[in-house]
Amino acid sequence: AEQARSAAEAARLDADRASRDARAEREKLQRQQADFQDWVRRVVHLQPGDAVRVRNFDRDGKIVRVRLDQQRAEVDVGSFAVEVPLGDVLPPETTPPPARPPAPQPPQQKSAARPARSTTKSRKPATPRRPNDRRRTAQPAPPPPLTDERIAALAAGDSVFVKRLHRSGRIVRVDRHKRVAIVTVGVLEVEVPFDGLAAPSDSRPPARKNKLPAIRATPKKNEP
Repeated sequence: AEQARSAAEAARLDADRASRDARAEREKLQRQQADFQDWVRRVVHLQPGDAVRVRNFDRDGKIVRVRLDQQRAEVDVGSFAVEVPLGDVLPPETTPPPARPPAPQPPQQKSAARPARSTTKSRKPATPRRPNDRRRTAQPAPPPPLTDERIAALAAGDSVFVKRLHRSGRIVRVDRHKRVAIVTVGVLEVEVPFDGLAAPSDSRPPARKNKLPAIRATPKKNEP
């Protein structure tokens, strides 16, 4: 009975160990399958210029081209390019080297400051202007306003001066109830109140009379 219990305990331990080993193998296989799926997804989407690491090389490179039909890839690893199987293409592991510090620049010599040029130009003294010797022509005096007697005597055809138009015109008709007059000024016919009328001014100089030399009639001589 004791041997049977020992054999049963050993069998249980062996079964547990086998179960643990099988579980570990299954987890390992699942990890490998997941890694393989990631690798396939990465390889399918590889593009020229992508950073990768080639197996058995201690530095990263860049994809030049991928040949999926031949399961190979060409990788630039610096001074040369190699063609390796897709199984040797791994994700990049090394970090890029730090950027080189900029080269020190020689100190620039400061140029002596030049005195600023004066922007103000010397101006010549202004010469006084001579007074204008031209005589201003005297403005004509405004025409005298109409008197009450002249307004009362206005009739059609009379000549008047319209103040707001500064022109002369002729009376067409007179409305004494409204104290307005209809006046024609050129081609216009306007209504003007009595206080807007003035006496016409004749600014034209009087016409000069040409003096003709006297013609002396000489009697004809009777011919013999």
